[in-house]
Amino acid sequence: LSEEYRLLSSVGGEVTELRDELATMNALLRMQSEAEDGAVDHFVREWMKQLRELAYDAEDCVDRYVLL
Repeated sequence: LSEEYRLLSSVGGEVTELRDELATMNALLRMQSEAEDGAVDHFVREWMKQLRELAYDAEDCVDRYVLL
Protein backbone atom coordinates (compact mmCIF):
# COMPACT_ATOMS: atom_id res chain seq x y z
CA LEU A 1 0.00 0.00 0.00
CA SER A 2 2.81 2.43 0.82
CA GLU A 3 4.45 1.65 -2.54
CA GLU A 4 1.22 2.43 -4.36
CA TYR A 5 0.88 5.69 -2.42
CA ARG A 6 4.45 6.66 -3.30
CA LEU A 7 3.83 5.99 -6.99
CA LEU A 8 0.56 7.91 -7.04
CA SER A 9 1.93 10.89 -5.14
CA SER A 10 4.86 11.18 -7.55
CA VAL A 11 2.57 11.61 -10.57
CA GLY A 12 0.78 14.73 -9.34
CA GLY A 13 3.03 17.10 -11.30
CA GLU A 14 2.76 14.98 -14.41
CA VAL A 15 -1.04 15.00 -14.19
CA THR A 16 -1.00 18.79 -13.94
CA GLU A 17 1.27 18.99 -16.98
CA LEU A 18 -0.99 16.59 -18.88
CA ARG A 19 -4.04 18.68 -17.99
CA ASP A 20 -2.30 21.79 -19.39
CA GLU A 21 -1.40 19.92 -22.59
CA LEU A 22 -5.02 18.81 -22.94
CA ALA A 23 -6.19 22.41 -22.66
CA THR A 24 -3.77 23.39 -25.44
CA MET A 25 -4.94 20.51 -27.64
CA ASN A 26 -8.56 21.47 -27.03
CA ALA A 27 -7.92 25.07 -28.04
CA LEU A 28 -6.16 23.97 -31.24
CA LEU A 29 -8.94 21.55 -32.12
CA ARG A 30 -11.55 24.27 -31.62
CA MET A 31 -9.56 26.70 -33.76
CA GLN A 32 -9.22 24.16 -36.57
CA SER A 33 -12.87 23.12 -36.41
CA GLU A 34 -13.94 26.76 -36.78
CA ALA A 35 -11.71 27.28 -39.84
CA GLU A 36 -13.33 27.30 -43.24
CA ASP A 37 -13.63 23.85 -44.81
CA GLY A 38 -11.25 24.72 -47.65
CA ALA A 39 -8.61 25.91 -45.17
CA VAL A 40 -8.20 22.49 -43.54
CA ASP A 41 -6.51 19.85 -45.69
CA HIS A 42 -6.78 16.09 -45.38
CA PHE A 43 -3.56 15.77 -43.39
CA VAL A 44 -4.79 18.26 -40.80
CA ARG A 45 -8.16 16.51 -40.58
CA GLU A 46 -6.48 13.16 -39.91
CA TRP A 47 -4.14 14.76 -37.38
CA MET A 48 -7.12 16.34 -35.62
CA LYS A 49 -8.90 12.97 -35.46
CA GLN A 50 -5.86 11.29 -33.93
CA LEU A 51 -5.27 14.18 -31.55
CA ARG A 52 -8.88 14.04 -30.41
CA GLU A 53 -8.57 10.31 -29.62
CA LEU A 54 -5.31 10.90 -27.75
CA ALA A 55 -6.94 13.69 -25.78
CA TYR A 56 -9.84 11.41 -24.80
CA ASP A 57 -7.41 8.73 -23.62
CA ALA A 58 -5.36 11.26 -21.66
CA GLU A 59 -8.50 12.70 -20.09
CA ASP A 60 -9.52 9.22 -18.96
CA CYS A 61 -6.11 8.79 -17.29
CA VAL A 62 -6.45 12.12 -15.49
CA ASP A 63 -9.95 11.22 -14.32
CA ARG A 64 -8.73 7.86 -12.99
CA TYR A 65 -5.91 9.60 -11.11
CA VAL A 66 -8.27 12.18 -9.59
CA LEU A 67 -10.68 9.47 -8.43
CA LEU A 68 -7.93 7.64 -6.55
